[in-house]
Amino acid sequence: MKKVIVFLLITLSGINFSIGQEDHCDFKIYKQVFEGSKLFKNKAAKIEVGYKPHKSIIDIIKALEIFNDKEIEAFYNFPDNDYSNCIKLNRQVELLLSNDRVKEDGSYMIYYFSQVIPVSNSKKAVLSSTSIASKVYRGGKTIGLDVIYIIEKLNNEWVLTSKKPLIMS
Repeated sequence: MKKVIVFLLITLSGINFSIGQEDHCDFKIYKQVFEGSKLFKNKAAKIEVGYKPHKSIIDIIKALEIFNDKEIEAFYNFPDNDYSNCIKLNRQVELLLSNDRVKEDGSYMIYYFSQVIPVSNSKKAVLSSTSIASKVYRGGKTIGLDVIYIIEKLNNEWVLTSKKPLIMS
């Protein structure tokens, strides 16, 4: 009987630990952002999740007056999350990838998504940026559009409420 109880405790602890690891992953928020960016339909050759926004992008967001001063502070000070252990998020990203998105000359688009930025108890944000890279040539070129996705808590659910372009490069 003792062995059964010990086995159950170890199993429950393992389950609890793995669920705890997924808490910071914000899988549902990223899923909405991926839908908002049409990646489920269009697919991508490469997707990277978890970058921290550059100060110049935060300055643009501040100038747009989308957030109040207290909310803007969240863009400068938020936790540094490691998304490599986020099983559901990584599986979702894998489903969005397609080698068909690499052109004949070896060029392809990389989609970058920031960490989830907890703006307030009822508002979060994710930034997105794109670049062109090549399987043939080294380096890359930033092109496209930087976008901010705003997710708000409505009826106790996180919902993508707006998508705003920030800068075209």
